[in-house]
Amino acid sequence: MKKQILALVVSLASAQSFAGATIYEHSYMKGERSYINDGELIDAIEKRGVFRNDSISSLKVDYGSCAVLYRDAGYSSTAKYFQGGTYVDLVNYGINDTTSSIQVFKSNRCDSSIMTHFRVHRDYRTGGGDFSLPPNSYLRDLEGGNWHRGNHANDKISSIIVGDGACVKMYEHYRYTGIKKEFNRNVATLDTYSFNDKASSVKVTTGSCSPSTPTGGGGVINPPDDCGGFGEICP
Repeated sequence: MKKQILALVVSLASAQSFAGATIYEHSYMKGERSYINDGELIDAIEKRGVFRNDSISSLKVDYGSCAVLYRDAGYSSTAKYFQGGTYVDLVNYGINDTTSSIQVFKSNRCDSSIMTHFRVHRDYRTGGGDFSLPPNSYLRDLEGGNWHRGNHANDKISSIIVGDGACVKMYEHYRYTGIKKEFNRNVATLDTYSFNDKASSVKVTTGSCSPSTPTGGGGVINPPDDCGGFGEICP
């Protein structure tokens, strides 16, 4: 009996050590495949070197992970959320052969409310989003990548919807340098903080936060940090 219990514990620990998602070219897990580890944010799916854009038809998500599939590059447009499980035909979810970017991350929740949504050149109350990031993700250079529908988002962010339990840290310059502003609640216009269209890098963290006051100016000057390339999740 003790050996059986030990074997079960080892089996469970082994299962929990794997976290991520496998994407497939065709339905029912057929065709080309590619495994995406937790913490990988792919702003354009063809960067995997396996798939063309708009060519994913089935998906398997490891338990404890969340996979978010977007119709457009740069984590924009329609998003579909998939928690741990097997999805044999994405036709059933309205996103077959239409995925252009994807995010995979550890989370027991998997829905829009945990995401932080950034709006470019507008108030978030006026409608849809421009790009979204999951908890604990860093972008060290908003000039690179495919944010904002295929274009960069450097010096363009005007408002944010902060995800549940998130702290958004926005920096004046790339690599998290220059003036920093922190937010743990939605901001309809960054003009209120004298930071409209001024962010060049951003972190979405969880835990402690030191929210900026809506008076503009000030902020903390930070040394360079290389964590977070084209959307990697950092410790």
